[in-house]
Amino acid sequence: MTVQAYRFSAFKPFARFILENNSIFSHVCAQYLSEARAADVPLLRLLQHLSEKELQGVAEQSIRNFLEQSLQDNAMEDITGQIEEWKKGNLLGIPRENIQINDLTKLYSIRKKVMLSVLHRYTEDVHLFQQIVNELEEFYSIVQEYAFQTYV
Repeated sequence: MTVQAYRFSAFKPFARFILENNSIFSHVCAQYLSEARAADVPLLRLLQHLSEKELQGVAEQSIRNFLEQSLQDNAMEDITGQIEEWKKGNLLGIPRENIQINDLTKLYSIRKKVMLSVLHRYTEDVHLFQQIVNELEEFYSIVQEYAFQTYV
């Protein structure tokens, strides 16, 4: 299955807002790690050898990469690349049988949730708010379909 590049429009200024506001970026990253722990995402167990600081760094890098790639219109390519690496058994140097595809999609869902949790700090414009939500929903729908097709 080939996936077209995804071009965000309304989300891009919001992504830039998160990246440029250290307190918001830190909050998003901390919440991402907290939510992943609460969801007991198995991938975190495979990273338990990392110190807390290193694990926070992994979370920060994940959020930063997604936001920067969204600004550069290559977020879809990166995520589909991660899914392909999973398929080959090369993701994070962890064998494929130790990571389920739903581990990845769960993390993507958590990332979307935590970004949307700070959207009210960016805008009170209901129309803009809805545009950003719609773009993220559409993007992650495509990602989930791709992940499912890859798994099958």
